[in-house]
Amino acid sequence: MRKMNRFLKWSLMVFLCVLLVLPVMLQMSNAFADNSDDKTYIYDMAGIYSSEDKSVLSQKCQEVSKKVEIDFVITTTNDTNYTGYVKYADDFMDKNGLGYEDDGRWDKSCVMLLLDFDNQEVYIDTTGFAILCIEDDDIEDILDDIFVYIPDKDYYNASLAFIDSTYRVIVDNKASYADEYLDEWKNFDGTYASFENTYINVTHNAFYRFKKPYVSLFSAMIIAGIVVLIMASGNKSKMTADRRTYMNGRNVRMHFMQDQFLRTTTTRRRINTGSGGSGHHGGSHHSSGGGHSHGGGGRHM
Repeated sequence: MRKMNRFLKWSLMVFLCVLLVLPVMLQMSNAFADNSDDKTYIYDMAGIYSSEDKSVLSQKCQEVSKKVEIDFVITTTNDTNYTGYVKYADDFMDKNGLGYEDDGRWDKSCVMLLLDFDNQEVYIDTTGFAILCIEDDDIEDILDDIFVYIPDKDYYNASLAFIDSTYRVIVDNKASYADEYLDEWKNFDGTYASFENTYINVTHNAFYRFKKPYVSLFSAMIIAGIVVLIMASGNKSKMTADRRTYMNGRNVRMHFMQDQFLRTTTTRRRINTGSGGSGHHGGSHHSSGGGHSHGGGGRHM
C-alpha cells in the first residue's frame, strides 16, 4: 500500500512538472521554428537600429520574403569606399550572394534598401525576379512612402515603409503579370537580362496563353458552356407562324420583289498575323561588375 502511495505521489509530481515545463518548451519550439532561417536580412554597418528594431525588421523581412519568394534585405553604411552607392549596392548583393534561391544559380531574387550615409542617398536595388516584379514607376512610389520619414531621420519607420510598400507592389504585379513567368524563372539559370530576352520582351502569337493546361481547360469549359446555352435557347423557341399567317381569308396575295445591282465597293484592311501581344514588363536594369543583372533607383536624402 505504501509503495502504491509513493508511486502515485511520484506520478503526480512528474505530471505537475510536465504541465509547468510544457508551455516553456512549446514557446522555445515556436521561437526556434520562427528563426529556423539562418539568413541575414539586416546589415546595419552604420549602427542606426537598436537591437529590438533589428529583431522586428528582420522578422518582417523574413515573413514577406517567404510569401513572395523574393528576399527583402536592408543595409546601412557610413562608408562606400568611394565606389558610389549604386556600385556599392550591386557589389554588396553579389559578394554576399543575396537572394531567395538557396541553389547555386547565377541571378537570385532580392530587393535591398540601402541607406547610404556616406553619399546621403536612399537606394533600392533589385536583382533576379524582383526586377520583373518592381518596375521603375513602382520604385518611385516606394521611395515616396520611405521619404515620409527620412526628413525626420526616422529610419526605423522608413525601413518599415520600405517593407510594406514593396511587398504590396510585388503582390499586385505578381497577380497582374509576373506570375505568368514564374515557372520559367524557376527553371532558368542565367542573368535576368537573358531571361528577359528569352521570355518577356518577345512577341507572342495569339495562342501563347493557351500553352498552360489550366488556361486551355478553363477556356474549353467556357466555350462548351456557351454552346450548350445557345442550343438550349434554340430548343425553347416555338413556331408562331401557321397557314393563316400568309393568307387573308380565302384570298392569296403574292408579292414580287426584285434586287437591282447598283455598284461594287471594295474595302481594304491590313491583317496583322504576327502577334497576339507582348510582354515588355519589369524595371530597367544594368549589369554589375560581376556580370549580374541589377535594377533599381534612388533619391538624395
